[in-house]
Amino acid sequence: MRATPRRRLAGVWNRDANWANATMVATLNGVIRDAASERGMPVLEAESALAGHRLCENTVGLLEEQGIANWTSPGAADRTEWVSQIRTVTTLVPPYQLQEDLHPSYWGQKALRNCLRQAYNGGVPVAGTCTSTGGMNSRGEPNMAFG
Repeated sequence: MRATPRRRLAGVWNRDANWANATMVATLNGVIRDAASERGMPVLEAESALAGHRLCENTVGLLEEQGIANWTSPGAADRTEWVSQIRTVTTLVPPYQLQEDLHPSYWGQKALRNCLRQAYNGGVPVAGTCTSTGGMNSRGEPNMAFG
């Protein structure tokens, strides 16, 4: 995202969202990484796991923008955002809840589950980075490369 003073629909300024992603998230990830390293714990680098499926990326969109009926429709995982958008009015009625904003959506959670399973490594946790490779695995999760 490029920093501009343009205001988004839900009241978040692009510049603030850019700062949160580039500075705050990076700082928190560094603190967590350092703390785990001090204890000799392997770290799952999931920072890039949602790349290509984050909010406002031009390669994907909302279900309704993509003409997809629901989250489980064929192709939904590859064509939609994996992070829940900031919702205001639509949180008044189901299926959306305000506390879901900016958290992994249905496909984001399934992608991260795939990453965690690979990092768990059958009970012998290993460090690595997780990235999306497109398509689905036999468990109905987005394919994720781990290494």
